[in-house]
Amino acid sequence: MISKDIEQVTLFEKFGFQSREEKLKLVKEADRIVEQNILQHIAADSDAVFDKYVRDESFFQEIKQKYSVRIVYIYVYADAETICDRYNKR
Repeated sequence: MISKDIEQVTLFEKFGFQSREEKLKLVKEADRIVEQNILQHIAADSDAVFDKYVRDESFFQEIKQKYSVRIVYIYVYADAETICDRYNKR
């Protein structure tokens, strides 16, 4: 299981942030870490489940073209109140 949220929280706790720009840098670093973990699983020919909001599918399209892998997307929907509550508790 690979979770972007876990990577983000780890980076937030380790480095902290004082501005939105600093936070976004850590968010992008968490993306990079998750993508590297995914590539390591592909290289090891092992299965992985990851939890990541996909803003840009280009990374996954490149993976599908370069490697012989199957990617399955699972979308979880919730009402706005639940989403806001979850987001604000982070």
